[in-house]
Amino acid sequence: MEKEIEMTKFEEEKEEVKRFTRSIYVNMEQSTKKHVKENYTRSRGYGKIGIIKKIIIEEITRISFIYFLIISIIEGIITKEKEGTTIAPLIVLIGITIIKEWIEEYGRIKEEEEENKEKVTIIKGERRKRKEIKDIKEGDMIELEENSIVPCDCIILKGKTSIETSEINGRNELEKKEGIKIIREKTEEKIRKEEMSFYIEEPNEKEEEFEGKVYIGKEEENIGIKNFIRKGSIIRSKERIIVLACYIGKETKEGIQKEKRRKKRSYIDNMKEFYIMIMIIIFIIMGIISSELNKRWNEEKGGWYINYKKESKWKIILERIYEYSSIIPISVIITIEIARNIQKRNIERDEDMKNKKGKVKGKNAGLNEELGRISHILTDKTGTLTNKYLVFTKCSIGGKIYGKEEKEESFEEEEEIIENKEEEEEIDIVEIETKEIIEDYQKKGKQGKIIEEFFKGLLICQRVEIKEEEEEIEYFSETKEELAIIAGSKKCGFEIIESTEESISINNREKKITYRILKRYEGEEGKKIVIVYDGKEIKVYCKGREKHMREGIKMKAINGKILKENEEFNEEGYLTMIIGMKKMKIEEYIEWVEKGEKEEEIEKDIILIGITCVEEKLEKGVKESIKKFQEAGIKVWMVTGDKRERAINVGKSSGIINKKKITTNIKIRNEEEGEKQIEKEYQIRKKNKKERGNNLIIDGKSIEYCLKEKNKKKIQKIIKYSENAIFCECTRKQKGKIVKIIQEIEKKSILAIGDSINDIDMINKANIGIGIIKDKENEATKICDYSIPEFRFLVKLILIHGRYCYRQIGITLFYLLYKNIILIMCEFIYNMFCGNSIIQIIPKSVKIEYNTLFTSLPILIFSIFDRDIPPYIIFKYPKLYKNKDYISPISFCWWLFNAILSSFTIFFISYVVLYNDSLLINGKVINYDEFTFIIFISIFIVVTLKVFFITKRYTILNFIALFFSIILFITLLFIQQLFPSFDNWFWFNVFIQMLQTPVFYALVLLIPLILFSKDFLWRHLKRKFIPSSNHIAEEIAYKNISKTYNTIKSINERNLFFQSSWHLPQNQHDYLDFSDSDSDSFDLDHQNEIELTNY
Repeated sequence: MEKEIEMTKFEEEKEEVKRFTRSIYVNMEQSTKKHVKENYTRSRGYGKIGIIKKIIIEEITRISFIYFLIISIIEGIITKEKEGTTIAPLIVLIGITIIKEWIEEYGRIKEEEEENKEKVTIIKGERRKRKEIKDIKEGDMIELEENSIVPCDCIILKGKTSIETSEINGRNELEKKEGIKIIREKTEEKIRKEEMSFYIEEPNEKEEEFEGKVYIGKEEENIGIKNFIRKGSIIRSKERIIVLACYIGKETKEGIQKEKRRKKRSYIDNMKEFYIMIMIIIFIIMGIISSELNKRWNEEKGGWYINYKKESKWKIILERIYEYSSIIPISVIITIEIARNIQKRNIERDEDMKNKKGKVKGKNAGLNEELGRISHILTDKTGTLTNKYLVFTKCSIGGKIYGKEEKEESFEEEEEIIENKEEEEEIDIVEIETKEIIEDYQKKGKQGKIIEEFFKGLLICQRVEIKEEEEEIEYFSETKEELAIIAGSKKCGFEIIESTEESISINNREKKITYRILKRYEGEEGKKIVIVYDGKEIKVYCKGREKHMREGIKMKAINGKILKENEEFNEEGYLTMIIGMKKMKIEEYIEWVEKGEKEEEIEKDIILIGITCVEEKLEKGVKESIKKFQEAGIKVWMVTGDKRERAINVGKSSGIINKKKITTNIKIRNEEEGEKQIEKEYQIRKKNKKERGNNLIIDGKSIEYCLKEKNKKKIQKIIKYSENAIFCECTRKQKGKIVKIIQEIEKKSILAIGDSINDIDMINKANIGIGIIKDKENEATKICDYSIPEFRFLVKLILIHGRYCYRQIGITLFYLLYKNIILIMCEFIYNMFCGNSIIQIIPKSVKIEYNTLFTSLPILIFSIFDRDIPPYIIFKYPKLYKNKDYISPISFCWWLFNAILSSFTIFFISYVVLYNDSLLINGKVINYDEFTFIIFISIFIVVTLKVFFITKRYTILNFIALFFSIILFITLLFIQQLFPSFDNWFWFNVFIQMLQTPVFYALVLLIPLILFSKDFLWRHLKRKFIPSSNHIAEEIAYKNISKTYNTIKSINERNLFFQSSWHLPQNQHDYLDFSDSDSDSFDLDHQNEIELTNY
């Protein structure tokens, strides 16, 4: 009978274990099956060899590459001499790109390898040995100490611990974890030898779920999430723990969720491909038209004496397409790539964006200009906006508010701060001014008694571990809020000396008092009710959030003032705890116990005596930075894994949430409730389409529900018409979905910034991803496009560098097309006069020199150093960030129109002036060679001066580039005169003759004069009658050009955003001036009231 029972039990256990498909055996003959080779996960999803394959695929799929490859093939078909003028530079360009990107990617992989070489202690039988993280296997027993980072997903065998998960899920509170009950009581020696079998579920991405079972001999126990710790968690308890590796490498919860890094392309790159396609269509049409017209001319007017070869119609078209393909030279891509990389270098060298943690690092130069067209910034909270510390800032005791002392820093104090900015800052979690509290307590009046009861209640209602080290007491708690409150109490003279389950001892500045704990109740979000006895009387102390208080307490008139203050503190963005107490007679307590110790009964008649105000400490400059972005028209929204209440508090204190606006809270827990809430908010937005001022607060679970097909359009509308938003309690995947939905709504550039594993999907899917640099490289900085040490550095990165780069690259792209359209259009017009035959008025070799030597340097200097408005003006008027769209189709059409008009002007003025057989100095008539030479010289002068016309800030480099290009051009012309066989040069001796011909000087002066008179006239009329904000800002900068360093008044703003300029010589930093000056009178919102000065 017993055997049958045992067999039945065995069968039941077998069935239960079946649902757990993974097994791990410890100290047993049966070995654990290894599912993954090594505990190594790559942040980008590929190794050293995979990099080259990835880069090649990315490059060869670009339209520009395909275009140049086709042109190279056409060149090979139609030309007898295999010059390789297209394929050679294309191969070099692709080669350089592959080498550059391979070096960058290889560097990142080397960093990952170094990180995975860190060692942990492995317990194997009687031995302990150090093993590299990458060599950890499933079933290894690992020893972890305080501040250790968990190297893989583990099951806790022995010990209790608190873990920090802010790097994983953005939550700022510690989580309690414990070992398996049947194991944790055993000694370490026994655990080393004990035969144990673990059965666990398949690896999955569910962050808050884990199931398994363990067998030790005849003992068994279920394993749950409380025994499980994820890779990346940080051990925050003093106690050493022993864990078992259960999932490693790509099978960890982090590894399963990991996505390959997305190759990002800027808006300008996409538009460049679009405009290239347009130009391809244009010159194909030109080629077809030219070939058809040539065919007709030959049929109608062709000479009988010319022996025309019968050629394929398509070959003729291809010949013309090849000739006109110079409209898009490879130099367009090369110039832009060089400019981008130098811009990235300049950004990295900016001393204003540097601190002790590091400096800005660009990892994707192709996105420099994308920083200039940001519409939304999606930011993480913990570690990005806040520094992970909770600070006890103020409190209300008996209706009297004790707050942080506000100090006004003088000029000298500010200067001292800046001089010592590199020194290590010590974080103080108590900012409350204690002097007044101590004075009121020592007066021994009514307020003094309330203060004593307030701090007693605070300390009694805490649950902390106490450890004495070197005569100092150290406190450990699950919540950082409790630690801040305990530290604040200690500063005021009230300190916990001992704490057990049965009693608590407090030092109240005068004596030590020990209380016996009779009963303790714990509720949500730190709510505690504690009944204590001091040998004389029984007191009830309670602590908690207002929302968890019973209505009976709220209804008491005596508590009204405290509740009103609490509401005000919440509006300011503080995390508040209300403290209450009451006395109880012994008879009342006995009666309460006899009636069943009901919690609601004990809360009756509690009087509220005070409030604690704790805030998450914002990083330096966060509030000011968000304000700047909002003034610039950029929406800053929070996307965090932290709880709703904390997210809202930080949203208010940082300025993300507008306190004056209506707030929509969406919290869906069932389908019926969700349907009603979404429909209600949708209808409100539908009726008030023009009003975009509301705040939106929504959590991750609600987002999942809203993204269902039937609700998707409605939530998109709700998000679209929200000015401010907080997405809280979001998982890593949900953060990525939020980026996606905003991109679908706005169709603009989204920037995401974060510092932890939980932010990776958001950073990867955003148009630009920013990682916050910590003491050591984290997952966010590995996968991001740019990394910065502090959130405030984002201001200069976006408003200044982003704005400049967007303008520079946008104008550079159109200029590079402009200068080649002029060249080819002149050739096209000339051929119209020659029966549309393929006559090169400018040789192919000269076109290459034109693009690579003669005209490349001035525009390159422009694309790196030019800026239309000084930084201090942009900081004063952040709305200037919203550039006109330099890459828009309208801008393209304007440049195209200018290029065609310039080519017609150059050709026909030359044609008209030289039509009547103008004579050279030697008596010869100007012929084909001289005519084409004058056209080329005119083109060169016009396109070179065009760079100077579009330049807003002239430096010595602009003039060096101009004179270098001219001198190089003239030098090559003279060299080619000396060597007539050089490169089949057919302008031999023409340059010398032209220098002696007056009409040559007349033309090269007249043509630019006519063209630029038109440009100057348009610029003047536009500034006079339809000025833009940019024009007005330029005027402000021009009028204040003589401002000096000594007039600076906005020291605080300079300290936040322009630290490095403080000690520069006066003449080097005038353009960074923030001083209040006459420019204040300029109002960018009232442009018509400003009289512009033409300069």
